[in-house]
Amino acid sequence: TPNTDEDASAELDPLIAQTVQKIADVLNHLKRELDDRDGVSVTARGKFELAVGSQEFEIGIVSSDDGDHFPLSVKATLQANKSATNEKSLTTLTDGKRARSDSDAELENEIVSRKRRQLEEGKPLYPHQSTFQEIPEEDGMSFISKEDLREIMSRLRDDIQEDTSECVNHVQKLLRRFKQEWHEKNQRDQELASTQPRPPFRNSISTQDAAFPTLGEEKDSQDTSLQHVIRQEAKIVSNQIRWLEECRRVASDSHDKREETWRTTSAGFHDRSRQDRETFQNRMLHESGMHTQTLNQILNEVKSIGLHTQSMKWELPSSLSGPAYPPQPVAPACPSQTHPKAP
Repeated sequence: TPNTDEDASAELDPLIAQTVQKIADVLNHLKRELDDRDGVSVTARGKFELAVGSQEFEIGIVSSDDGDHFPLSVKATLQANKSATNEKSLTTLTDGKRARSDSDAELENEIVSRKRRQLEEGKPLYPHQSTFQEIPEEDGMSFISKEDLREIMSRLRDDIQEDTSECVNHVQKLLRRFKQEWHEKNQRDQELASTQPRPPFRNSISTQDAAFPTLGEEKDSQDTSLQHVIRQEAKIVSNQIRWLEECRRVASDSHDKREETWRTTSAGFHDRSRQDRETFQNRMLHESGMHTQTLNQILNEVKSIGLHTQSMKWELPSSLSGPAYPPQPVAPACPSQTHPKAP
């Protein structure tokens, strides 16, 4: 009926109603995208339950009555028959979960003794909340004095210390219980293993000088005790450890030898290269000095030849020497030509 729907919607949490509307919008958007891509109508169905404290809501997808082509809707309904069971389960959870033994159950119950005692005595679990409520409000703002703040901090500190001590004691008791049960279990396993017949071990591989140490070739008899087998296995493990250490030492020695050989070879190569380089440099310097000396000698010879040439006086014969005076001018062939003036 419409009245019942209105009552159910009124009981819903506003946040849950907004979430339901968002889920419906997302599903319709996805449905439209798939319809546009594939060209076929998409149907969505399903529901899930949401528990908020003692209330439990059933959120389900409701298809349209007109067909799959119309938008979907999401509806949230309050499960009235499950709220009482949830409250009952919440009250039973405080009694402690059933453990494997009665002693463990007692240990688990001790951790909530203080809170349970406060609930039975009618005291609030958080006394500082009442302190906040008792503080008068002035001008719409609450004022906390320094004494109230110190009292609240002392109460919180006492609660934390008490909870911490109870948790530590609880963990210590559980550890002692676990250790005791572990020892008892080991004793039972040893007794059971000693009473039951054991099959013989596998045939062992004969040990060689450079082979991995294993069991001997002799087979274990039925009368061999578990302590003897454990001792034998421990001896084999120690031999294997020594064998591994020896292999590691041999590998380290061979690596050191290879590294030393490489270093020696590399040092000799670099030394020879350095000697060849120095010899070549010295030879080039010697040849350069010889060339410089030769060039200096040539330059000195050229200079001496030039000085000697400048100091020499050349005497030419008379046949090669020119006239002492200039020649007389010749009369022109034509009278119209003017005679040049004598110098």
